[in-house]
Amino acid sequence: MAPQPPAAFSRLALCLWAAASAAALPEPAVLVGDAAEYAVMFLSWTRHLSPGVQAADLDAYNHLIHARPVPGSVPVTPRHDPFLELPGVSPPVWDLRHFWFYSFLASPFLLLAQLVGLHPLASFALLHSAMGLCVVLLARRWSGPAGALAAALTLAASPALWYANKIHTEPLTICSVLAGFIGFAAARPAWGALLVSLGAAQNNLLAPLAAAMLATAWFSQPGQRPLTLRLGAACAALIGLAPAFYWSRHGFTNPISALGYVQPELLTSKRLLSIWIDLDRGLLLLWPLALPCLAAALARIAGRSILSNPILLTATFYAAYAQAVMSMQGNWNSGASHLVQRYSVWFIPLAWFPLRWWLESAWTAPAARRATCLALLSLLAAWSAFQFRPSQPDTVVQFNALSRWWYSNLPSLLDPEPEIFLERACQSEL
Repeated sequence: MAPQPPAAFSRLALCLWAAASAAALPEPAVLVGDAAEYAVMFLSWTRHLSPGVQAADLDAYNHLIHARPVPGSVPVTPRHDPFLELPGVSPPVWDLRHFWFYSFLASPFLLLAQLVGLHPLASFALLHSAMGLCVVLLARRWSGPAGALAAALTLAASPALWYANKIHTEPLTICSVLAGFIGFAAARPAWGALLVSLGAAQNNLLAPLAAAMLATAWFSQPGQRPLTLRLGAACAALIGLAPAFYWSRHGFTNPISALGYVQPELLTSKRLLSIWIDLDRGLLLLWPLALPCLAAALARIAGRSILSNPILLTATFYAAYAQAVMSMQGNWNSGASHLVQRYSVWFIPLAWFPLRWWLESAWTAPAARRATCLALLSLLAAWSAFQFRPSQPDTVVQFNALSRWWYSNLPSLLDPEPEIFLERACQSEL
């Protein structure tokens, strides 16, 4: 029998999670992107257990950031967008264009934040830490020590780490998709769908992945169809929460689409490629672990049929449709990220597979090769963690060192995505 990765991998995974949490929590809560919306809804949940934002909630938020300032915070006042006024209600109550589920999940952590003397908005960082711990423990139970360590590396040695102290939904998306794939790989596709649906409650673009996992469970595990039906009903309830909420109150199911933020005409091959290879935003170029993970994945699946492998088929489906959908968003060079394009972080959970394979194959290799593989992985992981440490800013209006050199010396070899190039050349978001 081949030697199995040691239990020490699990302890190392927990140490990585603890280190990531420790790096984030001493930092003040940081508002990036649409964070003010989530912060205001967080206060509405903690003040009166309701997602509807009242004028008193706005006053409470503005008072909080004045009394205890946090980076990126600005006063908030009602305006047409993103505030959606509830018709016929006096005094006014507003819903916001981004759903409240993420803020709802953070609200119970307010008590813990107050207990340990943290800023109230650090409740979001505590939520992120708790989600990361749950993912690592789930991987340990369903995938063993190598799976646990791979999960910890996926979260703590990737662009996901940068979001640890940010008020943003990307940690929920990353953790739910990662947990879903861990369940899927453990022959629990229906449970994987439920875990993905937790993220889909906030980000409905994850719904097709949950549906694909449920379909796999239905056809591959006919003896468990009663369980699949029950879990499928729970998935439908979670995924349908946001559309039902907005339809019942405003007459449309998705405010992002209703307000014109989804633009199909933006879907081009150049935008699709820029997610991966843009010199200022490309995931493959700016995440040190990305290319090794891609190489490990290609080596693992070489010669295998995608259609005959449910995991490979589902992962490919997710990557393809997610890339197409995210390309229809206009904020290609927006903040709310560090180095890499913000929507590209949705692909981070896929790195769990090659990282787990890397750890398992290294442990069964001869001693010299094992030491080399683990040393290389440790070096790349440390580099990634340092590069995406939470204290880094989200500057998006300057060329990085690589692109500055390339466009100065080899300008004809790469035609960059215009939005990214122009905003950095003009040093302002257009």
